Amino acid sequence: CSQPGLRCLVRNSYCVDESWLLSWKWTPSAPSSVDVFIDTFFAEDGKLVPVLKIEWKVATDASIIYLRGAELAVLQLSNNQQICAQFDFQNNLTFQVRPDNGGRESRRKVLVL
Repeated sequence: CSQPGLRCLVRNSYCVDESWLLSWKWTPSAPSSVDVFIDTFFAEDGKLVPVLKIEWKVATDASIIYLRGAELAVLQLSNNQQICAQFDFQNNLTFQVRPDNGGRESRRKVLVL
């Protein structure tokens, strides 16, 4: 979670969260764009490992107030295994647009190993 000012917890998941069983009055809009890049990253042991660098933009409508987290699912085609990560936001996004760039959308950057 690289958004400035956003505190979040990242955890592996089973791609189905118990919160999906709850009824919510409001739900955030879908991302306005998603970009995926192949990259490399140095692991804790110093080895270079391949990663997916995934960036997405959150729509700047009023639904951003209700954004409490995100789930990312990646399907590994070679063995049909789904890998998921959940991002639980510990605080609210206070701006619809980042005050440092004045753009129309907020951007999230995530590295998934």
